[in-house]
Amino acid sequence: MFRGELVVRGPRAELLNGYATAARLSAWMIAKHEGAWMLTARAESVHSFLLSGRLRFAAPRRGGFWYWPIAGRVETLIDGRLRARMGAPE
Repeated sequence: MFRGELVVRGPRAELLNGYATAARLSAWMIAKHEGAWMLTARAESVHSFLLSGRLRFAAPRRGGFWYWPIAGRVETLIDGRLRARMGAPE
């Protein structure tokens, strides 16, 4: 797969816990740097209980969706942003 640095941005996405929406995201960015995928996004709404479960990032794109598993805990930042380490895209 891709070995260099990569940045993907978008206007909207969701963090899913199964089929339930744990967070609605806007102005998101995924950056791959030194082999690790990192998500940073502004949260429009958050369901705290669902956010603590097993999560998957889903963003619409032409012809379908992009999906990435969230690896570990989602950090919530003071300014309404979320940050999370991600697994490889599905």
